[in-house]
Amino acid sequence: MTKQRNIPLHTLDASPTPGIYVKHIMASERHSILRYSHRDNYYLFVLMIRGRAALAVDFENRELTAGEAMIISPSQVHYPSSASRDAELWMLALSPEHLSAQDTELLARYALYGASFRLECDAECADLECLFGMLARHRNSVRVAISLASSIRDIMLGRISNGAYRELSRYITIAGRFKSLLELHLSKIKSPSLYASMMAISEVYLNEAMKAVTGQSVGRYIRNRVVVSAKRHLLYTSMSMQEIALMLGYEDYAYFSRLFKKETGMSPVHYRQNHE
Repeated sequence: MTKQRNIPLHTLDASPTPGIYVKHIMASERHSILRYSHRDNYYLFVLMIRGRAALAVDFENRELTAGEAMIISPSQVHYPSSASRDAELWMLALSPEHLSAQDTELLARYALYGASFRLECDAECADLECLFGMLARHRNSVRVAISLASSIRDIMLGRISNGAYRELSRYITIAGRFKSLLELHLSKIKSPSLYASMMAISEVYLNEAMKAVTGQSVGRYIRNRVVVSAKRHLLYTSMSMQEIALMLGYEDYAYFSRLFKKETGMSPVHYRQNHE
């Protein structure tokens, strides 16, 4: 039996207020920054106050600059890949019970973008910074902490729902449906036309939606998900290269290896060796 090396999963079990945790991070405080890949069982709301930093989310680098924010979902593997010496940021961890069904649906759509977003003005950023500071001071008062955390959540979610995401709402719906189908059938179905058929739309329309939302064609997005899944198994399991290829639906390991190298610049063997 293959031995698993599980991706670390962080929880909020020890937080003073159930399901809520706030943290202020300065780049100079190296001990406070987790630099290994991990997942959380909560949503992570990140606000950049000054400087810049880069987060690796599902193996893709995403940069944050002052006045920008980002939200990371529970299923996403992430870690800070770099930070400048003058970086300062706040992070709020919220467990799912502090979000409504509408909130989680919005965040599922936002995850298709996964990029940082700029706040509307300096005043909005200042308001959020103030709320974060108040939450840190009142973290042991459950009622006050919940109210402050909810305000931070609502401001950030409001920025998402009122931004460019709203303008692409019909495309986001299509992209969300496709992503759900892909997660179910990735190992067996790689054909964009088959996914379009399953959704009762044309392949052209599906491509149009995916390019508008993610900047990638359907085929490119499928290959990207294959590579992300392969990377996770290369890093966190002791499965052989051939086993990983078969699990992802590739009986021809040589073909899978060429695909992986084309997308990452290195073979599966070298990728595992370089990240051990």
